[in-house]
Amino acid sequence: MFSHFLTKSVDKKINQIKEVDLTNPLQRKKAVNAIIAGKVVAGHMRRVFGLWIDSSSESAYKAVMQIKGESLEKKMSIMTTGSFIVPHINSMRVKKKYRKYVQDANIFSETFGSLCHTILPINSSSVNYFSKNIISDISSNTNQIDHIVYNLDPSGHPGMEQFIRDLEFEGIIPAVTSMNPAQHPEITHIENARYFLESLSKNRPHLLMRDFYPVHKDILGSFAQIHLINGYIERDGHIPAHILSLMLGMEVNPKKFKKHKYTHIHFRKEFIDKIKRMSTPEIRDLILKFIHT
Repeated sequence: MFSHFLTKSVDKKINQIKEVDLTNPLQRKKAVNAIIAGKVVAGHMRRVFGLWIDSSSESAYKAVMQIKGESLEKKMSIMTTGSFIVPHINSMRVKKKYRKYVQDANIFSETFGSLCHTILPINSSSVNYFSKNIISDISSNTNQIDHIVYNLDPSGHPGMEQFIRDLEFEGIIPAVTSMNPAQHPEITHIENARYFLESLSKNRPHLLMRDFYPVHKDILGSFAQIHLINGYIERDGHIPAHILSLMLGMEVNPKKFKKHKYTHIHFRKEFIDKIKRMSTPEIRDLILKFIHT
């Protein structure tokens, strides 16, 4: 599958990458320590494979961009919990209908945790707290400049949530990006992830975090993405946009919506009928229960 961009043969005994169990506290600590030391860590959450770093580490950021073949202008997403990110959100720039979700850390995590990326406006007073590698400036229809970050809250996912909380405790804002090289399909299976990592001649990640938490067989590829300033779903994901739409009362962006390239979970009509009668946190809990069985 990767012969078009992997040309070197791999000696498994010499090049085998060290793996750690994300759900094991002692092994997870190795990944935390690696990031504290400015190293790149590979891993996956469900079957979404990525590269994690300390967003303030310029050397780690450059290593990731070289691994992916990306320009140093490329921004990375962050992975932080509601308790970290909510105090930095400029809630007045969030579409009024959705402000209730960004004004309380628990509500934020109980709504978006482990479900989707959120595009968030950041307070002007907080901008200098974030590395230039993770924050962008965009202009709105009113010509107002918004400082934004792309955040994935891991709350509700055992192992990954604790990994991120451990990094936050150390004062680190974790940055993450997909593991695949630029312009190539996402890596969606562990065998391909190992092959890719073991074929790197330089900037190889320090280790590979394994997510052994059970996951639905149809989950492949990226997380959906929602824009809380304009109030649209911007990108489909392994949790389908139409499910997020029912949950949040949010429409897809008719001009910018990106369809999912991989497999969707199929939610039966009975499931959809059921969530129509539930609150947003209840829907999220039911979705997570469904995809992790």
